[in-house]
Amino acid sequence: MAQLTYSANPAVGFSGMIAEGFTSPKQVDSKLVETDPIQFGTSVEAGTDARNQVITLATLANWSGLAIAASNVEVATGETGEYAVEVSVPIMTRGRVFVTAGGAVAVGDRVEPATGVGGKFTTVATPTVGLQIVAVARSVAVADEDLLEIEISTNPAAGQPLA
Repeated sequence: MAQLTYSANPAVGFSGMIAEGFTSPKQVDSKLVETDPIQFGTSVEAGTDARNQVITLATLANWSGLAIAASNVEVATGETGEYAVEVSVPIMTRGRVFVTAGGAVAVGDRVEPATGVGGKFTTVATPTVGLQIVAVARSVAVADEDLLEIEISTNPAAGQPLA
């Protein structure tokens, strides 16, 4: 069936979508989902097999990347995309990506994810020391659940390479 109507203000993206308008390098690695399904845009940490598996972020100090959307995963309209257990998931450790904000965020704010499923990103006045990944807001979020563009990168100050 043909689409006959279009929104006047379509969404610019969705949580977990790479922000394609930015041309700087990206770092995306493949890992396997270990225990529970992982949604697009969810922060992750190493699983039992740290080199090959990931789980949904449980402890901020272990944040090792963000699950991004892949074009080979079908998602029904209005649903949130996710990766099933034992499926390969693309994990971004460097680049720009859309996520869900947990409140008002200004451009340039240092942001960090909440732990658990659907971990939203919020501004932090004092960034957590020693994180493997750091994130900075590249768009504005006015309220909870707004779409937010962030730029993430590995943190050389953490002193530990990613698995």
